[in-house]
Amino acid sequence: MTRRLRSIFGQSLRTLLVGVIVLAVALVAGVLSAGRGGALHPTSAGAQAQASPTPTALPATATGVPTAQASPTLAAATATALPATATVAPTPQGTPRPLLRLPSFPTASPAPQETPTTTAAPMTQESPPAATAVPEPQGMPTLVNVVGTYEERLTPDMAIVSLGVQTTGTTAAEASNANNELMTAVIAAVKAAGIEDTDIQSTSIGLSPVYAQPSRDDPNAPPTITGYRATNTVSVRVLDLDQVGAILSAGLGAGANQLGGISFALQDRTQPYLDALAAATLDARRKADAIAVAAGMVVSGIVEITEESGGIPRPLAASIAYAERGFGGAAPIEAGEIVVQARVHVQFRLAAAPAAA
Repeated sequence: MTRRLRSIFGQSLRTLLVGVIVLAVALVAGVLSAGRGGALHPTSAGAQAQASPTPTALPATATGVPTAQASPTLAAATATALPATATVAPTPQGTPRPLLRLPSFPTASPAPQETPTTTAAPMTQESPPAATAVPEPQGMPTLVNVVGTYEERLTPDMAIVSLGVQTTGTTAAEASNANNELMTAVIAAVKAAGIEDTDIQSTSIGLSPVYAQPSRDDPNAPPTITGYRATNTVSVRVLDLDQVGAILSAGLGAGANQLGGISFALQDRTQPYLDALAAATLDARRKADAIAVAAGMVVSGIVEITEESGGIPRPLAASIAYAERGFGGAAPIEAGEIVVQARVHVQFRLAAAPAAA
């Protein structure tokens, strides 16, 4: 099979070679004929119309293999590869023989290319931002810090007295019962002197063991309980300062054996302190005005105000003296005064003083 294919391919190749030789001879003969005639004449439209566009098959050379046995595929390839030959129409006597004209192959005209149309969006010109007026930097404001103070002394209208009872016993119950009896008597005596139940308040109560002193002979001996101690303390609010001495005498006379002290205060502490704050603020303003005038300026505003005092009235020294050692008489009382203080810190803003007219 392979040998047969080789034979067919060789036959086709020889046929192609013969066709090329025949075409070359025809071209050379046409050139020589045109040279003898002296001029080349274009082919008329009729001659072009008579030219057969169909290629003429070339005769096969004697190769011993019939042409009909050639492969159809190779025959198609040969017909395509070989250019078509043209037949020359006879010309009248005396007319120069026209030049052999090769058939013209149609050329495909290039497809028109579509030019893409780009629609540009209209450019919108943004308007420039509106100019914002920037204030010119000014100098730092002139500030002044001052402290305003105010102090007022008021007469107290209330006293708080602390009365206590302390008892001992060999047992805890004995010490506690004895203390309860004495404190009950003290409270009854205070109430009888004109004190209301709401003005009496227990402040402390306690019960603790009593230990014997360590022996010098045996200092490392464990402590020994010899008894118990009970305590009870109440505070009494006295709204009439003229009765303070009588209240003390009544309590001590009823069995109170401890005096925790006495203090004086104001029943209304809020309003006196608010008045003191206002006065301290005015004091700060007076100081700021004095500073501004000395500097050729005026106070134009307040930046900050800070309260610096606690506002708790502070009592002055008071004394208690007893006429008799046995607490048999009324104790003279000196209430003294209550000091109400206020203190504020104020930051003022100063401005240039207006020009004189």
